[in-house]
Amino acid sequence: MQLYHDGSNSYIQDAGTGNLILKATDLRIRANNDHNFIAAAQGGGVDIYNNNQIKLSTTASGIDVTGVVGGDTLNISGSGSGDIGIIKTSANSGTGLYINSQTANQIDLVGYDGSAANAVNIRAGGATGAGLNVNTSNNVGIGTTAPSTILDVEGANINFASSENGILNVFSNDATAVDKGGSISLGGNSESGSLGFAMIKGARESTDAGYLAFGTRSASANSTERMRISSSGNVGIGTSAPSSPLHVVTTSQRVGTFISTGSDPQVYIGDATSSDNAFILGYDRADNRGYLTVAGDSDSVFSIANGGDVLIGTTNIGIGNLGWSFRRNNASFVTVDGNPSLVVKRGSNTGTAIEFVGP
Repeated sequence: MQLYHDGSNSYIQDAGTGNLILKATDLRIRANNDHNFIAAAQGGGVDIYNNNQIKLSTTASGIDVTGVVGGDTLNISGSGSGDIGIIKTSANSGTGLYINSQTANQIDLVGYDGSAANAVNIRAGGATGAGLNVNTSNNVGIGTTAPSTILDVEGANINFASSENGILNVFSNDATAVDKGGSISLGGNSESGSLGFAMIKGARESTDAGYLAFGTRSASANSTERMRISSSGNVGIGTSAPSSPLHVVTTSQRVGTFISTGSDPQVYIGDATSSDNAFILGYDRADNRGYLTVAGDSDSVFSIANGGDVLIGTTNIGIGNLGWSFRRNNASFVTVDGNPSLVVKRGSNTGTAIEFVGP
């Protein structure tokens, strides 16, 4: 081994075979000002310094690094059965972990934001706001730091006329074709496993026009479309081509059912200029009768009472009530005021105008 000075630098040079071994209980390599470069202890760790400050230390479980670890490439790998963890051990508030680059708009992964509510936050580099959050209940929030359910998506209101996009977009990526579009399946566990029980789909109807469809699944069959709202706003039930604002197609005897708990449920058929411009189909719960009338008229035009009695222009049966009362199993009445009660005109000179037939 040679120790020498060449006039500029001092050297320790081992030119022989074998290793160069320095033995000591504690080993220090220091600068002339007595600042440490490297410190090692027998049975302990090795510390590497920068400006007399420890930056890397070996420990019984691995290494501790103080400051920033930089490099062109950083690989952290493990071949054993344990985990690879990046852990912030201090309890103070603030960001725990960033995955970022010096270029703007890269990804910031904040592993801990100092609150118990947010376990992970991901956002664009340098950006502020909620980004994507996973809280300690494993709820995922997009646009919110406090997701209240498994997936909580929040954003500014978007009106229909302002954009074709929504707060959440679900698009298909197929080639452009009729009936291609985004869909959402709603389901759960069943006897056959995990199944979609219902589906909502928005798809192409024609060039730049779309429809909204709703489907359900019957037993042992895939989802089938049940209702559609066309691009013109027509609603079809049982048909995929509604030709009017409400178009119902069914093989059932009963096409529709209208039920109200009110005292006088009604169905209006009229125009939008006035509530009085309407034909009304109604049911009088107190009198147990169905009726037809026009809005603004206090009298029924036509009604059918319980038992089959037919009333025209009146709601009460009797000779003293103006109107027509045709009774199923009793006398019928025709009562008018100031005009003939009944006019019967034959359309020709032959034939019988009125015929009375006995039993």
